[in-house]
Amino acid sequence: MNTAAESIKPMYIGARSLTFVPHYVPNIGPRVFLIIDEMDLHEAFNLTIADARLLADRLKIAACEAEAISKRRERPRSAL
Repeated sequence: MNTAAESIKPMYIGARSLTFVPHYVPNIGPRVFLIIDEMDLHEAFNLTIADARLLADRLKIAACEAEAISKRRERPRSAL
C-alpha cells in the first residue's frame, strides 16, 4: 500500500533528483510541487494539476516521437 511518504520519494535521472509533492492550498486548490535538485541547482515549480498533467502528457509524447524517429532510422532501407 502506498503511503504519502512513499509517493514523494525522489526519483533520480543521472545525478538529478526529481521529487513530486502533491499538496492542497486552501482557497486555491490542489497543486503539485516539482522539485529538481542537482549539485548546483535547486528549482521548485508549483504546478496546477492541469499544468502537471500537461507536462506529463507532453513528456510522454516527446518520448514516443523520439522512439519513432529511432525506429525509422534503424529500419533497413528497401532495395530499389
